[in-house]
Amino acid sequence: MVIKHQSLISKIVKSSEIRDALSRIKDKMIHAFAGANKLLLCDNGGCAAYCMRTCRSIYLERKALDAEALNVNTSSLTAIDNDYSIERIFSRQVEAKGRPGDVLIGITDQRYV
Repeated sequence: MVIKHQSLISKIVKSSEIRDALSRIKDKMIHAFAGANKLLLCDNGGCAAYCMRTCRSIYLERKALDAEALNVNTSSLTAIDNDYSIERIFSRQVEAKGRPGDVLIGITDQRYV
């Protein structure tokens, strides 16, 4: 796992395109939080833990910021899967919870992209 993270960090350091994209994401998050908007995160499998960890980091010792990992509510996940399909488990939640100005980030393992 350490080698995987070191490889990713190396790619980020070497790529101005990746650094620019991360900077734009950071700016959008700052703008959203400044406007009393929220951050929604989603993914399944092992990466779902990254969503939860990121949301936890939002509540550090400062003004609380609104962030939610959409993969943690098993009632919503299973109900949406049963009533619609697995492909809609996050989009239905975004329809219900997302508002103009919010930021949605999907976190995934590169091997699935």
